[in-house]
Amino acid sequence: MALDIKLGIDRESNKELTRRVPLKFLFDNFMPVPVICGILFLCGSSGAAGESTAAADSSRVAELQAQLDSLRARLDKLENQPPAQAKKDSVGELEKLLQEARQLTPGKPLEAPPSSREFKSGDRSLKDLNPNITVTGEFVFLGNDLPEAAGGIEEEGAGDWTAGEERFSMREVELGLESALDPFTRGKFFIGIGAEGVEVEEGYLQWLNLPGGLNLKLGRFYAQFGQLNRWHPHALPQADRPLALFNLLGEENFAGAGVSADFLLPSLSAKVNELTLEAFSPGGESPLFVDGGLDNLVYLAHLKNYYDLTPDTYLELGISGAGGRNEPRGHYRSWLGGLDLTVKWAPLERNTRRGVEWRNELFWSRLENGPEIRSAFGMFSALQARTGVRTVLGGRFDYSELPLEVNKNERAYSVNLDYWQSEWVFFRFQYRYTTRSYADSYSSFIFHLVWAMGPDKHEAY
Repeated sequence: MALDIKLGIDRESNKELTRRVPLKFLFDNFMPVPVICGILFLCGSSGAAGESTAAADSSRVAELQAQLDSLRARLDKLENQPPAQAKKDSVGELEKLLQEARQLTPGKPLEAPPSSREFKSGDRSLKDLNPNITVTGEFVFLGNDLPEAAGGIEEEGAGDWTAGEERFSMREVELGLESALDPFTRGKFFIGIGAEGVEVEEGYLQWLNLPGGLNLKLGRFYAQFGQLNRWHPHALPQADRPLALFNLLGEENFAGAGVSADFLLPSLSAKVNELTLEAFSPGGESPLFVDGGLDNLVYLAHLKNYYDLTPDTYLELGISGAGGRNEPRGHYRSWLGGLDLTVKWAPLERNTRRGVEWRNELFWSRLENGPEIRSAFGMFSALQARTGVRTVLGGRFDYSELPLEVNKNERAYSVNLDYWQSEWVFFRFQYRYTTRSYADSYSSFIFHLVWAMGPDKHEAY
């Protein structure tokens, strides 16, 4: 290898004079002094060529350094000021510092990264216009030890459907349709298809987040009396409804067509206080209220109070009241009161495997019948325990007096095991023992299969 050394410029030919020297020769003989001199010569040539540029850069660096020193001094001044004075001067000083920092570091403004998503305005597509559709099926096997003559739900005093004929049955197919029509309005329809035909269980339009936090509902709906009355049959904790709901509210859910309004109250003692007010024409299923025109409306109020006891436990306490006529265009009225209490424990880290829910409801009814007043009382207490990802154990005690009969009552004791094959399918095995003051006691075995197809699965209501 060799090194080309620049010796100068020939004045006559105006050409550079260079000489190629082997590196080994330089290292062996001239490295201590000549090579260093050659390097200094080259640096000197380069320095002369860029002397003006270096001077300009040095001046710019000195200017920047002076400005940075000024910024540091002003920052130190702000840090050393008393808190009150620093707070007073901070806004103006920070604005000045930001402006000067932008001058010191000029550059291209930041640009947002390109997005692969393209937004277009216009009407919703046909897919978006379709409502969410869910179909729920209930298959039931009922077996009991009643004599054949005592069976049949139509027989007076026979109790609820668990005293009916032993059989396999498709108890109900429920079609649910739900759609958000706009940011403030939502529509819901639940259509039940059973042995008695097709029925609109619920169908209403709901306005959300109106002024004052009001939610308004118009149409046919299940009344907000207690808790379980609003639940659809496939979502109940047991295959059958508690006796108190069956005897006091009706063979099916207490429902009607009218208006419902709910809103949050200012927090009193509870974390959340919600008040629901309803006025509706009952559908005729309730033994306490008569169906008819505006003179026979049922007026209902429900107050829900929610408490967080621990991060894993909450308590919900509700009070319900309803009143209306019990004969068409008559003067006699019926009154219904209720109290519900629910305590639920669900550990945050294991809520899919462990959990306990204790649900209680009490009912009082008062029915005017001329000079005679009939009163009835009913209640139930149910306990559910999640023992694994797929299994739930449950038990319930029922007591109910018959509102239209004197000195007649029923009691029931139930246990059930639920097995969830998936979040869409579950099996239930339930045993119930029922005693009646007016008829024979009996035992019932219920096999309950429920499946759901669609986005909402097993929603309670």
